[in-house]
Amino acid sequence: IQNISDVSVIKESSEETFGMLDSLKQMSYKRYTQIEMVRDKLQELRTGMQSISSKFSKIKDVFGLKEEIIKDIYVYDDGIIKGFVQMNGTEICKLYVDTFFQNGKIGARLLEYAVRQLHADHLWALEKNIRGIAFYQRYGFRLTGEKKFEEGTTEYLVQLVYK
Repeated sequence: IQNISDVSVIKESSEETFGMLDSLKQMSYKRYTQIEMVRDKLQELRTGMQSISSKFSKIKDVFGLKEEIIKDIYVYDDGIIKGFVQMNGTEICKLYVDTFFQNGKIGARLLEYAVRQLHADHLWALEKNIRGIAFYQRYGFRLTGEKKFEEGTTEYLVQLVYK
């Protein structure tokens, strides 16, 4: 992992920031489908058109999440939430950066934070996500050769481990 200088903008999620992740979680969950709808939703959230409590309730309803999951989400927030990483133990479950902010080292900072601070050592990525796999490999993750079906799809996931 490269030493990215400033990870101070990465922090534990709170009920307030968790409510803002609706669009980000939708985009990650749907694997880059309906991007325009998600961008519209992000803009709506950024302009404060929905209350924090309704956003929190909505994301809980959509994903069946419980309040305690907040502790496993770390957001990149420099005044605007630009991305997040979700952990389950030492597994990176999701790493997402809003497409508008990609190629700005935000993903690298989130990944470095996950490895150094949260001791992340493995993850699963869509086999067809060549760009994502290459990103993880640039930062020290290696393919194990293990794959599995992503539940509810015909897509394969491949496992990567941190050296």
